[in-house]
Amino acid sequence: NVYRAASSDGEYEFIEGDGGTFTTGLTTFINTGLSTNDVFFYRMTAVTERGESQRSAFVGFQVE
Repeated sequence: NVYRAASSDGEYEFIEGDGGTFTTGLTTFINTGLSTNDVFFYRMTAVTERGESQRSAFVGFQVE
């Protein structure tokens, strides 16, 4: 699963990208509809039959 926030210590919300939810083994994520110079922070989790893992460390991006 993919979570996004506007700041690294902000509240991360579950998001869907092109292709729907990310509990099917996909390893690519495309976040569309963003504006130039927007900054976002992302955290990911793994999902298995045992449930969802803890969230990863964040990574930040600025839209070009």
